Parts: sequence; structure tokens; C-alpha cells
Amino acid sequence: MNLKTFKGVGREDKQPSKKDEGFLSIERVKKIQDAPHFIAYRNYLGNTQFSGIIAKKLAKIRDVDEKGKIRSKFAVGVKEPATGKYELEYVQIRFFTESDRQVFT
Repeated sequence: MNLKTFKGVGREDKQPSKKDEGFLSIERVKKIQDAPHFIAYRNYLGNTQFSGIIAKKLAKIRDVDEKGKIRSKFAVGVKEPATGKYELEYVQIRFFTESDRQVFT
């Protein structure tokens, strides 16, 4: 599974990035009622490569089928290190199989 960002939010160089070969998970804080969901993308060693809050009102997952690739796009809030505020980042995930996409969505 691959993850691609479009704006570069949360990065020092402000450049879009691509994360190859890792694990995607959707998480939330269990102790808090109505807690937001987080997306975390980790490499095979378990190091977090990308994380953000799924923007509830903007988190409409859109499936993109082009050239035989299985992709989904959605928006997440990413904390900007310089300001400490969250900014909107658009994320695209490319799945290796259709069954992987079905589990995610």
C-alpha cells in the first residue's frame, strides 16, 4: 500500500511526498466519547511516517479508478510544527488489491 500527500503540510520543505511499502491504520482514543479518528501510516519497522486527524465533515472517501490502479482520496488535518495548528492535507492511498480497499472503506 502506498500513501501520497498533495500539499506537503507538516513537512519542513512543504513538498508533497510519497510513502512506499507500509501499513495504514485508522485509530481513535477509546477513553473519549466521540473522539476523532486518526490515520497513521507506518513503515515495516513500525515508525510513523505520516499521521493526521480524519476531517469528519470533509472525510468523504472518493474511490479513483484509473489505469487499473485501486486508489482512494480523502482529507485529513495535519499538525503544522511551526504554528501548532492543524491544516488540511489531501491524501491518496493506492491499494495493492481490491480486498484491501474494501477493508479500508
